[in-house]
Amino acid sequence: MRKVKMISDSTSDLSADLIARYSVGIVPLNVHLGEDEFQDGVNVTASDVFQYVEKSKQLPKTAAASVADFEEEFKKWIDLDYDIVFTGIGSKLSATFMAAKLASESFPEGRIHLVDSLNLSTGIGLLVAKGGDAVLEGRSAKEVADIMTSLVPKVRAGFIVDTVEYLYMGGRCSSLESFMAGMLKLRPRLVVKDGVISSDKKYRGNFDRCLETYTADIKAAMVNADKTRVFITNAVTPGSDIADNDSNKVAEALADMGFGEILKTNAGCVISSHCGPRTLGILYIEE
Repeated sequence: MRKVKMISDSTSDLSADLIARYSVGIVPLNVHLGEDEFQDGVNVTASDVFQYVEKSKQLPKTAAASVADFEEEFKKWIDLDYDIVFTGIGSKLSATFMAAKLASESFPEGRIHLVDSLNLSTGIGLLVAKGGDAVLEGRSAKEVADIMTSLVPKVRAGFIVDTVEYLYMGGRCSSLESFMAGMLKLRPRLVVKDGVISSDKKYRGNFDRCLETYTADIKAAMVNADKTRVFITNAVTPGSDIADNDSNKVAEALADMGFGEILKTNAGCVISSHCGPRTLGILYIEE
């Protein structure tokens, strides 16, 4: 049996430690700040995105990784006699998955296994980690991909957003909704369902209070959660007081839930540019 290589894209928002633990290859998406093009997580950070928006009052443009990007990454591992399992941002959210699919057709059948996450951020990361666990157990690429595929509908991904400014600039809410949200201090909860992002609830008040209520809501929904791990992912500058305080508060609140790992990560440029600073999500898998 061949060795198995896990590959994802930069929207999976995995920490450097997790990438190293599971030896994950990362294909970056592209980020355009004005006329300048960068690669998510390679030569541009979420901090750069927030600074650009503050100065220009425009959102960056993000673009899918190309077929050529995937062909290059896949070939590197196929040539080393690995089989590949890939999952990245969901097919309904980006053309990236299709690019990976087209690239896979350049290689012998059965060497590359694709899993459509129908998700984003560490909703993808949860699948990568489960796949990585299976690789470490010695499973074949097909077995790993089958395990991950079976878990896709069980991933629960949601975020609380501090400001609707980025949603408004991205055309995800109207000017009236943006105005009312500002006046009433409304902070929407975004969820991923069937591969699509929508808002299912709005919290009212300052962010600290809303974060506390959001966390309590998620804890109540976690009755049947897979206790292997949970992700806390936020869209702020890594190492900032706000980032540490928000994620630490949530981690403390989840400490009595019995999770084997409470993993804190920061959202990359693509997720940050859509949701804005101080967005925070709690992501887990249902049993």
